[in-house]
Amino acid sequence: HVGNVGDSRAVVGQCVMDGKAIQWKAHALTTDNKADSPDEQERIELSGGTVMPMEGCAGEDAGPARVWDSPAREKPGLAVSRSLGDGAGRALGVIAEPVITTYPLQPMDRF
Repeated sequence: HVGNVGDSRAVVGQCVMDGKAIQWKAHALTTDNKADSPDEQERIELSGGTVMPMEGCAGEDAGPARVWDSPAREKPGLAVSRSLGDGAGRALGVIAEPVITTYPLQPMDRF
């Protein structure tokens, strides 16, 4: 079992035979908890948060979607929807509950 919050991604290193050559591959076990993922964004918006990217120099949207306290994009600007210990985000729907993933190990999984 793997639990993750925020942008902490768990991977497993796999040794795969490609013909006669050995190939190493990273297989993702989890996905990042992004603010604009549909379920995450819904929870944030129902809690009073706003999900929008930062505002660039010319007023354009810049970078990944972030959690804000209002469309004015003043604070907190958190780029993840789940975080440990983020007090400002907690009131806006950012939670510390990890996403739990179960992955049965395979013979090719090495580390």
